[in-house]
Amino acid sequence: MMKLHRIPLFACLLLGLFYLTSCTESKPSISADQDGKVVEVEKPSTEPVSAATVEETPETKAADKFLAETAAGNYENAVALCDETMKEAMPAEMLKKIWTELTTQFGKSTGIQAIKTEKVLEYIRVHAECRFEKGRAVLMVVVDKDMKISGLFILSVDQE
Repeated sequence: MMKLHRIPLFACLLLGLFYLTSCTESKPSISADQDGKVVEVEKPSTEPVSAATVEETPETKAADKFLAETAAGNYENAVALCDETMKEAMPAEMLKKIWTELTTQFGKSTGIQAIKTEKVLEYIRVHAECRFEKGRAVLMVVVDKDMKISGLFILSVDQE
């Protein structure tokens, strides 16, 4: 029987908090139409796309640097790349705890690559595939107009 691994509830709740802090000026999942009826707007996709379709931009470089610092265990350096709201919501110790939970379940990081970007208001969402010895995770790193990290989300995880 296959053993099911899950991200602990604490990490999921924590990442939900990051979602709220990353787009404080907008309500990205709902909107109202002309008649005032609440309608759902596009949610970020968790489907991986070919890495060849992602052009290197300042936003993808910022996300790559943040994830590379995190994967290298340089949590203070990674948090230094964040905006003030993220620095308060996710200090280095909290980032370390999240990354440690991922590496405990899936092993050492073996590579990180941007696979998709999307613009939402003044933010760019960079979807990155993080490969580990025993699986992969798709993370979304939100980058603001000043090239600061303003959000981090685990979109999906797969055990290999």
